[in-house]
Amino acid sequence: EPKTCLTGTDPPTSGDWNIIDTTLCENVRIIMNANLTIRAGGHLILKNVTLLLNNTLSNRHSNIKVSGGGNLTITDLDNNPTTTNDASNISVSNLKGIVNNRSNLFVYPNARFTIKNSLLSGFGIGFLPDGIHLFAPSEILNSEIKLSNQISIYPSANNTNISRNHIIDDI
Repeated sequence: EPKTCLTGTDPPTSGDWNIIDTTLCENVRIIMNANLTIRAGGHLILKNVTLLLNNTLSNRHSNIKVSGGGNLTITDLDNNPTTTNDASNISVSNLKGIVNNRSNLFVYPNARFTIKNSLLSGFGIGFLPDGIHLFAPSEILNSEIKLSNQISIYPSANNTNISRNHIIDDI
């Protein structure tokens, strides 16, 4: 079976995707019906990747978690914010009107999270405080963030850089 990622741990065909090594994925589309967790010592690098957390099953909520000692980097291929055809797209597919299938992105203390020149959409739906939780220094640069139902980004750590982004409410 061909590998999805260039190095490291490929996403499973079912169940949670746990990263404990350096995993590099480029130019692929990944659909998941489960959680993505980057554990201590793991580093997931997504370049020009479409990652869809598929929450179209009722009462399902897939989360992305970056544990302490883990690192998640989401970027485009050429590091150029003016080109958009090579951006990564990390999205949640939610059933409209179903509030129990919400998803969150958690960056826990001592973890690292960077997104540049890419898109995040669909995190948080229906309940406060759903959304993007940054408990460790993080960077969100030159990206488009689509928030669902006025759910927000919660930067709880010092040295978090959220700049030059397009943040919109995607109700």
